[in-house]
Amino acid sequence: MAGTVQRCEALLSAGHYAAIIGWSDNIPVAVSTIAETYALYAGGKIGVIQEFYVIPEFRRSGVGTLLIERVRIYGQQRGWSCIELCTPPLPEFERTLSFYQHNGLMPVGGRKMRQNLATNN
Repeated sequence: MAGTVQRCEALLSAGHYAAIIGWSDNIPVAVSTIAETYALYAGGKIGVIQEFYVIPEFRRSGVGTLLIERVRIYGQQRGWSCIELCTPPLPEFERTLSFYQHNGLMPVGGRKMRQNLATNN
């Protein structure tokens, strides 16, 4: 956990990463982490939602919709042409996909793929 906090602090302070947190009664209940990158197919700057999480007790409260809206506003202020994310594996997460579609994100194809380059995560 301490390593994750340190990595987060370093990325935030360097300006490569942002986190938007949803609160309820001074308790964090949702988080979205985002990074700015570039894509020729999208016309320049885009935002990539790296993580998006709402604690289970708040998943039908509307906080997720508010969080997506705050990400949208953040991106518009920075001149992003779009925001993108990868959904978890389907069909187990069909509700997650429905949530994103209901909030304006559309499937564009493909699956997230990864090759680790470092031995220490």
